[in-house]
Amino acid sequence: MAMDRRIPMSLSWNFPIFLRNARLEQAIDPRVVHYMGSPKLWHGAFLPWGGPEYLPYVEAVSQYPDLEQFLTRMPFYRRCRYILQQHYKRIHEVSAWGRGARHREILNYESRVGRDAVLAG
Repeated sequence: MAMDRRIPMSLSWNFPIFLRNARLEQAIDPRVVHYMGSPKLWHGAFLPWGGPEYLPYVEAVSQYPDLEQFLTRMPFYRRCRYILQQHYKRIHEVSAWGRGARHREILNYESRVGRDAVLAG
């Protein structure tokens, strides 16, 4: 196994977007945000991101109308399902990651390997 050769790295260099719901974004101060799964930012202003993350795509289309074909929209039913799903996930992620042992473990890990420690190393 290569576990002895791994380099612990701060979550600030690959911040999973779902941790935003766990109230860890301010403590970790992400430099790279990993928007996993689907939909993506160009599909709309949804949880766990919002308008500020979607706006650059809208602005790009307003400047370059030929790009509009790539700014895909979700069908109404799928959009409604996704919105409900994200509200459920937010509740679950806050309870699973936003407090308690997991929350403390993430903060302890970050204090050991934080972004500044990686930059100094």
